[in-house]
Amino acid sequence: MSRHCPDCGCLLPAHEANAAAPKGKPRSLEQLKRHHAVARAAYDQWPHTHPRFRPKSPDHLRYWAYCQIGHCEVIHTINCGTFDLPPDQLQAVMFASLLAVLRASEDEKTFLEQDGSLIVVKKTGGASYAAMRHLEACNVFEEFDQFIAGELGIDTVNKLLERAA
Repeated sequence: MSRHCPDCGCLLPAHEANAAAPKGKPRSLEQLKRHHAVARAAYDQWPHTHPRFRPKSPDHLRYWAYCQIGHCEVIHTINCGTFDLPPDQLQAVMFASLLAVLRASEDEKTFLEQDGSLIVVKKTGGASYAAMRHLEACNVFEEFDQFIAGELGIDTVNKLLERAA
């Protein structure tokens, strides 16, 4: 959600826009507990052979899913296409760059993606009460549920919660 500054009209960054947003209906603790239960159940059922991601923890899975559904910010891009290298060497440079960044980061909220000759560094703010308001949380949690169900090949995450119970 982006907003404009009421004083000067400039576009506020996402975290400031969220802070400036009217509070509206308060967040629900039950909603947050359910969301975390879905993440834990999804982590327990996550296939070890998943082609795109192997989470370290339920939170790591949750943060990755947030990035996949767009609840994140691009914090850096590295253009590896500016190197004057043959394609096979360029791919090796990109791979080495990705590994270096991953090894240096212990942050479970930061993720890397390759987009052609670009390495895109994304970071999510999570789902804390300070990070998002009630209606935004409703939307993110709904998108999260749909994404997880799709990744696991099930109709609804309610089946995950039933299995976990």
